[in-house]
Amino acid sequence: MRSIGIDLGEDSVKIVELIQNKKTITLNSLFEKKLSASSSPQDQEIESIEFVRSVIAQNDFSGSRFCMALRQDKVTVRTKTFPFSDRIKIQKSLSFEMEEDIPFDPDMCLFDYKTISFEGNAATVLALAVPKVHIEKALSLAKDFGIELSLLTVEGFAFSNLLENWQDAAPHVQTSTAEIEIPSEDTAFRTRNKIDIILNIGHKRTLMSGLSNGRVIFVRSLMWGADSILQEMLKRYQPPYVEAQKIFQTNASLYLTKQNRSFEEINLAGTIEQSLRELVR
Repeated sequence: MRSIGIDLGEDSVKIVELIQNKKTITLNSLFEKKLSASSSPQDQEIESIEFVRSVIAQNDFSGSRFCMALRQDKVTVRTKTFPFSDRIKIQKSLSFEMEEDIPFDPDMCLFDYKTISFEGNAATVLALAVPKVHIEKALSLAKDFGIELSLLTVEGFAFSNLLENWQDAAPHVQTSTAEIEIPSEDTAFRTRNKIDIILNIGHKRTLMSGLSNGRVIFVRSLMWGADSILQEMLKRYQPPYVEAQKIFQTNASLYLTKQNRSFEEINLAGTIEQSLRELVR
């Protein structure tokens, strides 16, 4: 089976071709186009459409499954515990359970969920609310690309494929999953379980995933990306934007010690550290 994944970023567009056999998944090809940094969002969208259409026209993707993902900041994800584990019952209850958690009309959303764990007859899930307007936009773009989507997912859920084995069933736990609390911006983590934080730093946003016992238990989109480092470099060194990108991609490093480092290396590392403080905060 061949799957084609299309990633529409704010800095570039990527197209990945994966071939799945009985036991392996192989990366067969990768296409990428950098978008014009000075262009408007509308012009970047036109660039993206032209690039995707040209790649599809130049390659034989017949019989392929096309996949896209909605950006994490376009959806709302909350942890919910239901006193039952039946999928149909959970699906029917999502809109009611999330009504007070979403800043928009539930009737204008689609709901889905991903199970974190079971405890007895109860299920703890990551509940998802997606405004229909974002889904309609993705389907419209797919039509402009000249393709029919087989799968439309969410960025955080797609990324979690790299962090856990989706083939395994959700675990049954002995202790109450209510001990796991997903923090708001003004509360702290309160859990007896170890939580691993994975940061996938993009151009203008960072995808933050939390894992407990090998399972993704929350995802968030942070309004900070590598572009923040580039902007800090522009203020300090005032190079052209493209040159700043080149320096960042080839020479940017953080050092545990400043011994045997040149003045330029230390200065660049300090610039990166200054920008990273906002992400850490």
